[in-house]
Amino acid sequence: MCGCDGTREGKKALVEILLNYLSDKEEQYWCEASDAIEHWLVKHGMEAHPNEWCAELLEKEGEEIEYCDDGIHYIRKINGVPKVKAIYGNLCDNRNKYNS
Repeated sequence: MCGCDGTREGKKALVEILLNYLSDKEEQYWCEASDAIEHWLVKHGMEAHPNEWCAELLEKEGEEIEYCDDGIHYIRKINGVPKVKAIYGNLCDNRNKYNS
């Protein structure tokens, strides 16, 4: 989770921090994003990963995940409320190839 104080400066700093971490090719930083955060990431050139990654990354047994037809988004409940999400950042697959 992340957040800021809502000021223009706070939002700018938050986006810069997220972009720096999610663009780091040496580490495996990733996030689940939706709404405003997803909009900011896309606006700054970040690409989402295929939604097939979500079940492995989230590792929540018994959690119902609905995959969207776009191949990127998925829907899961957070505190009982369905939310459309996507995964952004630097992932490493089983063959040790970096995806971004």
